[in-house]
Amino acid sequence: RGTSFIRVSAAQKEDEFAGSPIRKCLAAVIYRDAFEGSLAIVILANFVCICIDTDARATSPDDGLKTSAPQWVEHLTGTCFIFFVVEFGMRATVEQKVVFKNMWNCLDFFIIVTGSIEYILHWTGLEMSGSGIIRVMRLCRLLRLIRVMRLFSILKELRKLLLMMGSCFKTLFWSFLLLILAMTIWATIAVEIVNPMILDLSDNGEWSDCTRCRRSFSSVFDANITFFQTIVAGDSWGKIAIP
Repeated sequence: RGTSFIRVSAAQKEDEFAGSPIRKCLAAVIYRDAFEGSLAIVILANFVCICIDTDARATSPDDGLKTSAPQWVEHLTGTCFIFFVVEFGMRATVEQKVVFKNMWNCLDFFIIVTGSIEYILHWTGLEMSGSGIIRVMRLCRLLRLIRVMRLFSILKELRKLLLMMGSCFKTLFWSFLLLILAMTIWATIAVEIVNPMILDLSDNGEWSDCTRCRRSFSSVFDANITFFQTIVAGDSWGKIAIP
């Protein structure tokens, strides 16, 4: 009951798309928590394969799309892709005309299309015909990472966390504006008061190895950058403050 505001139950979904016996049977499968849990496992397995394959590609960046990744990685990646195609086909059979009204279904379809293009180019041997084709295939591989976002719609706790983060964005936005306003006020004061002292110290030989220190408070923008670097990021805060 605690998650009823997030999505309807599996039984309601089945009733909504009730029709032919085949649709009812497929709906009874794809709207179950066990099936979505299996989909989450496949997505994570595909994500691990992408990471391993990317690391293997980094060892030979000039070899196009050739990879030294283990053979089982390619087989598992292909198996995951087949699972994604079958899952989308089942969902399209059940939901039919309304299948593309769901954002996640549109995302799945887009990834399947780009993945199919990648496999077609690979099977036809076009991956070595030019750098443009290589870039297209690499982009298709990277687009698979988007599927990890699907976990937000599958895992209940992750979905709750995403909703809570979304509810905080408005507060964070106004907090960020308040921070910028406060820093700009102090940056204006620093340009008027601190900048002359910075110039005197710089003329006396301070910060001879620092090209930016002399102009750290030369304008409101530079002073804002300096405050953000030292106060927010905590980067080299004593380099200018101590002298």
